[in-house]
Amino acid sequence: MKAKSIGVYFLSLLLFTLSFPVYSKTDSINQIIDRIQSSPNNFVEIQRGTSQAERVFLLVQGITFGTNDQWVNPIQVAIETQRPVYFYKIDKTLKLDQIVNQLLASLNQLKVQYPDAFIEVLAFSAGGAASLVAWSRLSESDLDNMQLTTMASPLAGYGMHPLGAPFVRLFAGAYTLQLARGFRKELGNLSLRNCRQIINTDCSRDPHACTRGEPSNPQFLSYNLCGAENFYGLQETHDGLLNKIIPIL
Repeated sequence: MKAKSIGVYFLSLLLFTLSFPVYSKTDSINQIIDRIQSSPNNFVEIQRGTSQAERVFLLVQGITFGTNDQWVNPIQVAIETQRPVYFYKIDKTLKLDQIVNQLLASLNQLKVQYPDAFIEVLAFSAGGAASLVAWSRLSESDLDNMQLTTMASPLAGYGMHPLGAPFVRLFAGAYTLQLARGFRKELGNLSLRNCRQIINTDCSRDPHACTRGEPSNPQFLSYNLCGAENFYGLQETHDGLLNKIIPIL
């Protein structure tokens, strides 16, 4: 597995986004995060734009919202672009198909609300796995105006023993069970476009990059879903990799 440098790519995107003025918010970032977490809905509006918006961000969380304020910086930077920003929360009690259908419905809502916009989906960890499955079900015409970036998504699973499945489903949720099993069946040897994968390769920094009953890194399939030119291997902590989306915003 060969890591590809993304420094030049991210630097150009960062310089582009720095040209936008800082948005003076009425809500503090902590208030916004509280609003996301307390919302009964999976699809949450963070910042609305006009119907003429040219670019929209959809941020997709991992198996939980996370700890250590992992979303603070990405949400802060996304708001400062003054572009529409939305958030999708994973419900780990749901089955994969239910989550995928919710993601597709969220994308369709954004397309209706912002008909001329380019939709940028930034999905972290478990959220990236479900997002790739959703991506595989979009039409070619839909993909023309969308881009998906996944970060540290455990597509290969964690080598769970079949006998453990009922206990995982009961105590950790149906989608957690899906993560343990992996997504080889759903993603097969697909070749997807308008997407890129960023994974961690250092097990000492990211436990989710350590083999757990599987012969390879859980974040690494034996084929590149988005193409070799859109596959990047880094050495970050699991939460630290989330900050790699900031230059895209």
